[in-house]
Amino acid sequence: MRIAIPLLLAALVFGAVVRPASADEDLRSTLTVVGDGRVIVQPDVAFVAFGVENVGPTLGAAMADASTRMQAVVDTLLGSSIAHDDIRTTRLGITPVYDQRDNTILRGYRVTNGVQAKLRDLGAVGQIVDAATAAGANRVDGVAFGVDDMTPFKDQARALAMSNARAKADQLAGLAGVRVVGVKSIAESDATSPPVRVQPLAAPQPAAAAPPPPVEPGQQEVRTQVTVTFIVS
Repeated sequence: MRIAIPLLLAALVFGAVVRPASADEDLRSTLTVVGDGRVIVQPDVAFVAFGVENVGPTLGAAMADASTRMQAVVDTLLGSSIAHDDIRTTRLGITPVYDQRDNTILRGYRVTNGVQAKLRDLGAVGQIVDAATAAGANRVDGVAFGVDDMTPFKDQARALAMSNARAKADQLAGLAGVRVVGVKSIAESDATSPPVRVQPLAAPQPAAAAPPPPVEPGQQEVRTQVTVTFIVS
């Protein structure tokens, strides 16, 4: 007791607490690596943004003209076997237009209206762009290609990422003279590439028997990463 009491008093004075390791505390050696999985896929859908921009002397006239033309564009898209649920409004704006020399004089209003259509027939993209612009769209604000159902490709990328992580861990453990005996934790970070985008196109001018614009979907990369902490011994 002559030794234990001074030690206890010293611990209390200096704020130090000596405790045995908890039974729940995992003190096993670990090795953390990042695994990468990538799958190249062929896009099967296209997203095309169509717009109508109009300037009128009054707000009512500008809106009426823009609305009429956009409705014609939507009707044309629906008539091209595009489902109603695959068409959505993306932009609706009204901007006053002032005189270039005297910005106190109101000359009219600029109305913009835009929709995005999801096209499931990639072979018809060029023809649909032609039809929509002929119906009244004076802007084609871009084309993006994507994959409608990413689930199976994401599963493949995830499996490749885990395999890649295990291969790295086995190599590093071997170089260190130990071996992988288990997994302590796994964390996934979604690194999928965004849809492949094509630069905005100018609305084609009317021409007799003009061929539709060529559109190539290319390929898309589906990617994921996993951070895995392995237990080694």
